[in-house]
Amino acid sequence: MTTALCKSLFPEEYVSKAQTYEDQTLANITLHFKTISAILKQNELLFSKYLDKNNEGQEEIVSGDVDAGSFLVELASQILVPVICSIGVFGNIFTFIVLTIRLWKWKATLEPIEVNSILGMISLAVVDLSFCVMTLCVTLSEKSRMIHHAKDSSFYFTLYGDYFQNALIKTGTYITAIMAIYRNIVVVYPASAFKYSKSAYTIVACIGSLVFWILLYLPLLWTWKVNSFSCLTNIAAKDVILLSPTGIFEEDQAFRQSFAFTWSVIGFFLPVLILAYCNLRILRSLYISYKNLYKRENKPSATRSRQQMSISVTLVSIICFYFLLILPGEVTLFYQEVYRSKGLATGSLSNVVLVCNILQAINMSFNFILYCCFNRQFTDTLNSFRTQLCRAHGPSPCVNV
Repeated sequence: MTTALCKSLFPEEYVSKAQTYEDQTLANITLHFKTISAILKQNELLFSKYLDKNNEGQEEIVSGDVDAGSFLVELASQILVPVICSIGVFGNIFTFIVLTIRLWKWKATLEPIEVNSILGMISLAVVDLSFCVMTLCVTLSEKSRMIHHAKDSSFYFTLYGDYFQNALIKTGTYITAIMAIYRNIVVVYPASAFKYSKSAYTIVACIGSLVFWILLYLPLLWTWKVNSFSCLTNIAAKDVILLSPTGIFEEDQAFRQSFAFTWSVIGFFLPVLILAYCNLRILRSLYISYKNLYKRENKPSATRSRQQMSISVTLVSIICFYFLLILPGEVTLFYQEVYRSKGLATGSLSNVVLVCNILQAINMSFNFILYCCFNRQFTDTLNSFRTQLCRAHGPSPCVNV
C-alpha cells in the first residue's frame, strides 16, 4: 500500500521497482495501510490532486459524487470564504481603530457603562479579526489536508487550524454573552450596574473567556495522526507526511463524545439561553425607552438616553446576527455528534456544514456594518476622524456618514 501511495504521488519520478527505505519495518507499512484505509473510509479527498494528468478518463477519488455540486463546493470553500474573510480582516481592523480612538480621546468624558461597552466591542473585534486571519491562512495554504511533503505552514495550519477556529468562535460567543449580561443589568437594574462598572471586570472576563476555551478545546489537538515515510524515486528520496484523522480524539469514541457534548452544553445551549433571555429584556427596555423618550423636556437627559439606546440597539443586532448566522452551524455540529454516537454516517451533512461555515465567516466579518448602521457613537467617532483627515489634506468638504 505504501508503494502504491508513492507511485500515485510521484508518477513521473517513480522507479518501477521502487521500495521504501530498508529501515522501514513491516509495522510501519501496516500502519500506513490502516491510515489510508481510515481516510478512504471517512470519504476524505486523498489522491485527487496527485493523479496522473496524462491518464485521461481516470476517475478522481472524492467524497461523494463528482458533479456540478463538487465544483460549487470547491468554489465556495476556495473563493467565497477567502473573500469574506479578507473583507472581515479589513473590517475588524477598521472597527478596532475607530473604537480605540473613541476610547483614547474621550475616555475622560465617557460614562463607565459606555467604556465597558466599547471594551467589549473592541474585544469582539480582536477575536473576529483573529478568526478571519486564521481561516484565511488555513484556506489559502491548504493544498491537501492529508498529504504534505514538509512541515511547512500548510502542515501546521492543517494540524492546528480547526482547534483555533473553534476556540475563537466560542470565545466570540462568550464575549457577546458577557456584553448582553452587563447590558441587561444596566437597563433592568441601573442602580446595581455601577457595582460592576470597573473596566477591569470586562477585560478580565474577555481574556478569561479566551483562556477558558483554549484550554477546553485542547483535546481537539489530538484529532490528526502524523505518519512520516519516504519514497525512493529515480531522482531522490521524497519525504511524505501523511495526516490522518485517526488520532486519539477520533479513535476513542467515548472520549470524543464526552468532550463534544460538553462543548455543546457549555458553548451552545447555555449561551443561547442567556442571549435569548437578555435580548428579550433589552428589547422590552428599548420599547419603554422609546415611549418615554419624547416625553422628556430635559434635553441633555434625552441625549444621554439616545446614546444608551444606541448601544442597546447595536447589541441586539449583534445577538440577532448570532442567532441567524452562528446558531445553524452549532446545531449542525450537535447533530453530527448525535449521528456519530449512533454509528450513522455524517457525509450527508457535508454540504450543510460548508454552508454553515460560510455563515459563520460572514458573522465574524461584518460586525462593522452593524456598528455603522446602529451605533451612533461609532459613526460620530468615524465622522470626527474623517473630518480631521480632510482638514489635514485641504479645505475640500467631507461627507459625514
